[in-house]
Amino acid sequence: MIGSFPISWDQLVEIVNRNDIDKLYRSRDCKKCYDMHKQHLIYQGSSVENYVLQKLQWHKGDNGNYFGESSRPYQIERNQFPYYFTPDLVHFVAWLKTEIPPDPHSPLGDISDETRKSLDALITELFVLRVGIDRSRLIWFRNWGALQSIKGVPHIHIVVKDLSKEEELKISTEL
Repeated sequence: MIGSFPISWDQLVEIVNRNDIDKLYRSRDCKKCYDMHKQHLIYQGSSVENYVLQKLQWHKGDNGNYFGESSRPYQIERNQFPYYFTPDLVHFVAWLKTEIPPDPHSPLGDISDETRKSLDALITELFVLRVGIDRSRLIWFRNWGALQSIKGVPHIHIVVKDLSKEEELKISTEL
């Protein structure tokens, strides 16, 4: 989806709290770059999923989980093709080596409350306790299965408001 105006912090919090994840969008320019990137990968005989796995240096194991050189069960990076947020918001993606099970009762492929609590504990551990970001400046979400453009690599989105250079450095070096 494409939007004409950037999404503010207050709008994002409302969207996530109501679980209206389908209301998120990219800017026209970012969507165009993302589509061109996907087409380029297809032209090369690859896919976005393969591109991500190659970038992460991960491989899929027989059990369905991923493994790589790093022993960490995740990798966090800035979203290469972020949603259209105001400039005070920084959009990260946390790629996970283990599957995020969908709620079997959700027709959209959303996650269960139990899974949501587990993911929230992980995000709190990483961003709040390790980096020191105040919880009031942090929000995360997982696109429903029906909305995911990269279904094969488990991931969640994290958005931080007013990220300092020190916090960004900690995220890139310590997480």
